Amino acid sequence: MAPAVAATSRCLTPGGDDVKRRSDLSTPRQRGRIGVTYDPEIFGQFAESIARFIGTARFLVWQTVVIIVWLGLNTLPPEKYQFDPWNRGLVLLTLLLSLQAAYAAPLILLAQNRQERRDRVAAEQDRYVAERTQADTEFLAREIASVRYSLADVVTGEELRDELNSLAEAIDQLNAKLDDVLARRTRSLLFDARASMAIAPEVASILAAELKREDGWAQKQVEDFTAIASGYVLA
Repeated sequence: MAPAVAATSRCLTPGGDDVKRRSDLSTPRQRGRIGVTYDPEIFGQFAESIARFIGTARFLVWQTVVIIVWLGLNTLPPEKYQFDPWNRGLVLLTLLLSLQAAYAAPLILLAQNRQERRDRVAAEQDRYVAERTQADTEFLAREIASVRYSLADVVTGEELRDELNSLAEAIDQLNAKLDDVLARRTRSLLFDARASMAIAPEVASILAAELKREDGWAQKQVEDFTAIASGYVLA
């Protein structure tokens, strides 16, 4: 298929008129328009500046002063010096105030529309920030809850201190018991070595039970004590 070409052809109507026919129908026909082009942003800023000035007390004061001077110039001097006579209804002043109102109202509406668009964009951004903040807060709350749950099984300092104190007391009791057993064995060795050698297996078994040692350790202790006690046996 041949590409569309922006060419025109001429044909005759039944009345004999010469009419242009477009051969390229892929692009819609555009009518030529005559208009004034302007920058909407610059014009919007200008409208906002006018609206801000009109809404100030300074504008009201200056407008009041101008109207009072205008009325004074058209009422106090002779009529031939008045440029907008009172008896004619102050036509020029009325026209100026009407023109001011006619232009001020659209400018104020334009400024309000721009402010409304800015407020809408700011509201969208605030809602987005609020949603992000809520999501982050919920995430942090879940993380804190998980950390607390993990720390629930961890031994605290007070509990560890109590366990160490209990362990120290148990060690002290065991040391006291071992000292008592060894002292008794030593006394029996000095008074009667043969009797000490006879009860050595029983003492070794008691020590092995307290220290949680094996039977081989108890037998080794009996052998070592027997070797020592044999030197105290009297002939």
